[in-house]
Amino acid sequence: MKQFSKEQIDAVRNYFRGQDFSEMTTELNGKKLSYFVLPKTLEPNVPDFACKMSEGTLDSHLLGISSNVNEEFRPHAMSLIYMATQQSEQDYHRRYLEALERELSVVPDYLQQGYILPGQTFFENPMGYFPSHPDDFIEGDLGEIRESFMRLDEML
Repeated sequence: MKQFSKEQIDAVRNYFRGQDFSEMTTELNGKKLSYFVLPKTLEPNVPDFACKMSEGTLDSHLLGISSNVNEEFRPHAMSLIYMATQQSEQDYHRRYLEALERELSVVPDYLQQGYILPGQTFFENPMGYFPSHPDDFIEGDLGEIRESFMRLDEML
């Protein structure tokens, strides 16, 4: 994913807080992970969306997810995006797919079946968005998203 400066990340975080967007927390491997629940109006062309801003370190990042995403699924989706974007350069290829596999291994059994179809849509949406917003992504992102979509399709 595209890298941002700490100042850019802080400015967006302050904007989200100034708009009173809900800030939630989840836990990933014993670490607290916060994310914002964002109104659909921020990205009306993508039904269920997520955003991640990072400067490439574990310390400075910002996560957000559409309020349209099922409330029970949000923490899992945010964990997936966080895990996928924290891979080192040599692990870059297949990072989303590997994070998806790890995520699915911790999604509770009672959520598994209901999680897969919306998850597939969650990965399908960016495939239409990426080509018209090439400056927002780096080479390889679209292929990674497509691989994850296909993996969920196999599971159905």
